[in-house]
Amino acid sequence: MDIAAGIAHEINTPMQFVQDNVAYVEQVLERVNEVIRCYESQLTDDDPIAWKQRRLTIDEMIRDCGCNHVRLQIEEAVAECHLGIQRVVSIVKAMKMFSHPGNEGRVLIDLNEAIDMAITISRTRWKYAAKVKLDLDRELQPVSVFASELNQVLLNLVVNACDAIVSKFGEGDQGQIHITTRSTETEVVIEIRDNGCGIPTEAQHRVFDQFFTTKEVGKGTGQGLALCRNVIVKMHGGTLRFESEVGQGTTFYIGLPKAVEQTGSEQVSEVDANSTVVGEVVGESEATYSLVES
Repeated sequence: MDIAAGIAHEINTPMQFVQDNVAYVEQVLERVNEVIRCYESQLTDDDPIAWKQRRLTIDEMIRDCGCNHVRLQIEEAVAECHLGIQRVVSIVKAMKMFSHPGNEGRVLIDLNEAIDMAITISRTRWKYAAKVKLDLDRELQPVSVFASELNQVLLNLVVNACDAIVSKFGEGDQGQIHITTRSTETEVVIEIRDNGCGIPTEAQHRVFDQFFTTKEVGKGTGQGLALCRNVIVKMHGGTLRFESEVGQGTTFYIGLPKAVEQTGSEQVSEVDANSTVVGEVVGESEATYSLVES
């Protein structure tokens, strides 16, 4: 499913049951108002009716209205509305974060929040095929990055993991996507692991090549991983590598440097134009990319 169409679907679903619950509350409130009007009518001093008779009239109205049941139903309906609204708010927040224009220089962001947003945005791609497990270091310090571009990398890698799972299992609940964050002395590391089909050994040295894809014709452009390499390695001076075993799955490792040299309010844009990207294949299952000065 297209990401944009999926987001529309994700928003429509909670809003639909919010609408249904509001309609129900509107309907039963009229019954509650009948009880209130009955109660108010029994408080008048104009008619010398004994309190016992007044109470019987009120009790009968409450019983006919099913007031106790209605009260519980209203509480549940309101609670569901809150959940639906919170879901929409989280989706809109993720959309706002991912639609933020790029080319604005580096900003400090919470990587864990960025991962949460990527999971939210891509939910329609993985919810029928996989379970997502997050093991995030909540003590992680903010990292200086090109936010819009990094968000696109995270989204691409999550979608790729989902596609690999669907290729192996189809739709179901056997797929697993495990995302972790951790900190070393020099960098912050993000791992995105899946138990999908894996990358064919003969194709592993080409996965970062532009326009190269292992997906079926019409299902992949071959630009996603090339973009990821450009963003992580060239723009951030980081590292991007993977480990993959056919039939078992793939793990991508993103390394982002902690320290960024800045003078005053100067923003660091891209890595020096004289830097070149060098690819190294380790064995037959791991590819590592790093920067070297030319």
